[in-house]
Amino acid sequence: QIVSRFNCETDWVHLFNLRLQQEIKVGRTAFDLFLDIANIGNLLNSDWGRIDSYTAPSNVVPANVAIDDVTDPANPVYVYSPAPSYVPGQPGTIVSKPAIARIASAYRLQFGVRFRF
Repeated sequence: QIVSRFNCETDWVHLFNLRLQQEIKVGRTAFDLFLDIANIGNLLNSDWGRIDSYTAPSNVVPANVAIDDVTDPANPVYVYSPAPSYVPGQPGTIVSKPAIARIASAYRLQFGVRFRF
């Protein structure tokens, strides 16, 4: 059977970033102190800000194909075997479950100082 259309889509991803910045003046010079928090939702709750992805490069193998030329070398035949997740009669089970992209889903903190004169 054929995998149905739009079967390998993931949910929406909601990422929120936050920047805290403070200016400190000393005479005619100024310092800016800032803290950037990328994906603040994941910092607050590990279930938020997660990015689901399928195997790179976003391809799902519905079946493995091999050529059997041992039985009859003059007439080789294709041998199809469905994906390991396939349940016979349920084409939706060909598609594997998405995995969490760990690096892209993690929150990031950055502290910085800017000097202006």
